[in-house]
Amino acid sequence: MMAGPPVGNSQDLRARPDHDAMFAPLVMTRVGGLPVDVCRLTTDATRGLLRDVVQVTEELEKLSPDLVDACFVLVPRLDDDASLRRKALAGKRAAHRLASLPWTDAALDALCDRGGETFTGLVRRWRDLTERRDLLHISLDESLARDGSEALARMKATLNEPRFAESLAVVAPDWFRYGRPSDAAPSPRDLRTLYSYVTRTALKTSPLSGLTTVGVAGTKGGGRACSRTGIDVALHALRQLSAAEETAHLFRYRAAPVRGGGEESPNGLLLHADLSVGGGKSWRFDHVMEADHARRWLDGFAPDRRDDLRLEEILRALGGERPFERFRRLLHSGVFQPIPPWSNDEDPLAVLARRLAGTATEPGSGPIPVADLAEACRLGAGAADADATTRVESAIRVREVTRPWLRDDWGAAASAGVIYEDRETDTDLWNPRDNEHVRADLDKLARRVRPYVFRTHLYDVLVNRFVAEYGTGGRCEDVLGFLMRLSVDRDNSPLVDGAHAADRACYADPGERAWLPVGPTSAPPSAAAFFQLRATEWKDVEAGRHRLVVNQFNAGTGGLLSRFRRLLGPEFTQRLRAHVATLWGDTAVRELIVGADANTAQAECSGMFPAVTLPGEVPTPNAITLDETRLVHDPDNDTLTLVDRSGGVVGSPTWGWFRNT
Repeated sequence: MMAGPPVGNSQDLRARPDHDAMFAPLVMTRVGGLPVDVCRLTTDATRGLLRDVVQVTEELEKLSPDLVDACFVLVPRLDDDASLRRKALAGKRAAHRLASLPWTDAALDALCDRGGETFTGLVRRWRDLTERRDLLHISLDESLARDGSEALARMKATLNEPRFAESLAVVAPDWFRYGRPSDAAPSPRDLRTLYSYVTRTALKTSPLSGLTTVGVAGTKGGGRACSRTGIDVALHALRQLSAAEETAHLFRYRAAPVRGGGEESPNGLLLHADLSVGGGKSWRFDHVMEADHARRWLDGFAPDRRDDLRLEEILRALGGERPFERFRRLLHSGVFQPIPPWSNDEDPLAVLARRLAGTATEPGSGPIPVADLAEACRLGAGAADADATTRVESAIRVREVTRPWLRDDWGAAASAGVIYEDRETDTDLWNPRDNEHVRADLDKLARRVRPYVFRTHLYDVLVNRFVAEYGTGGRCEDVLGFLMRLSVDRDNSPLVDGAHAADRACYADPGERAWLPVGPTSAPPSAAAFFQLRATEWKDVEAGRHRLVVNQFNAGTGGLLSRFRRLLGPEFTQRLRAHVATLWGDTAVRELIVGADANTAQAECSGMFPAVTLPGEVPTPNAITLDETRLVHDPDNDTLTLVDRSGGVVGSPTWGWFRNT
């Protein structure tokens, strides 16, 4: 399968109808930035005490019903001694709660005299067990206190680990500088923060700076790193500059796509791009809505000119006494969008700085000084080679410089992590495919997974709507318009919601859906699996005495690995490109990237193949837009195929890190 596991390895597989699996030539490994031992919160002594406590508790649970019954039988015989009777009842309740008997020695002797030999044996046994349990609890409390102190010291010591400290300096610069625990007792909040980063770095999988590094299994990692200021910061800067009268003329603009909406939307539909920021990530979401508010402003532009407009022609068409104010309002409402002037291989801030060079953007005369753009670019790119102290200073300085851009007239705030970084491991990486036992496990996994890779009901909705609109064997000349009509924002969408519900119902047993055909544009049956190997010692793995633990499945068409092609170099890129091309055979492959203008990880994924671009995506060389494609229905197998203008089939994996569906 293809994708990196938490502390293990991965491969890509394609299952053929006979259930044989074809594994990818690449195995990706993720390496935690700290050894798992730093998360050892308890010692063997504490675990032994816990086992003893559990054993005693289980014995008390077995003994409790007998002692409760014995007290129940004894109580009626104590009507002549009310005080002793109350003590017996109290003992009955204590036994039910597995608590110590609340009796003095004198009361115990008196009750045993009245209860007889069997009762006395039960009471003595109960008292021995509860006394032993109490002593164990005392020892356990002392042992846990020692363990807690040692665990805290061990976690605090990780802050002196250079690579961990360097990663925290970028990921959480403010906490690293001001909040990390000192020699004094840390606050609960600081302790929770430290614990979360330590456990993530030692145990969790998501690459984030150097908290988790990556590498190709079977090789020795080179310890490479690449960093830059986040693309969402540049997007905010572009929005500010395009909304300022002094700098708006430096950019080109596109009008939001408008398509006919049929009887349900007589004024047409508009595709609106919306930037969403939260949880340390940014994303662009495209919403389809009625175009009533925008149609009057867009009708003055020829449809074939709306994707590349100069400011002067927009202002001329808008007219009025204050055309720029009208333009600014339409910009904020999404009717017009600035076209990113950078490519995915360029640093957006550097491009913006060059674009502004020579213009009046000194402090006080424009929204963003050129020097600030250049500084944010330089600090982000240089972070990968800096030490922890410098990285903290860089991250905080970038945040200070960019703060004025990060909250704009759109009301959005940029993500918390302004510097993006990927790191390669520098260790020798074992290849699980070289171990016959692990490979056998993966082959078994492939056979078990294949029947659960199925054609979704959402694909059925797509096909059915297409046939209803264009007929069996039909051809759609406006793919974007068809997709917009299918995905209009409403309070609910019965067809789409029903398809998702039907897919969830199929997870346990897809049945024949696993073998339904899809068109040549779609991905072949494939899966990426994140997995770990569990064993006591490494020699147990070599001997096959291990357990393969599957953490997650995802699409296996290569998008999960494409994020690291710039980090890992041309040879890695070529091997990954060759594997993806193998999946589609003779079909030409084009990548489809979503949100590369707003999400740095998505931008890092680009460049493996020529692209099919959606409206709003960063322009790329050799790309075709969705308007340059056609959608065709195949009546023989009831599937849809995307073709270019020449009629050539386009194989298009949805490409990227966060969205690989």
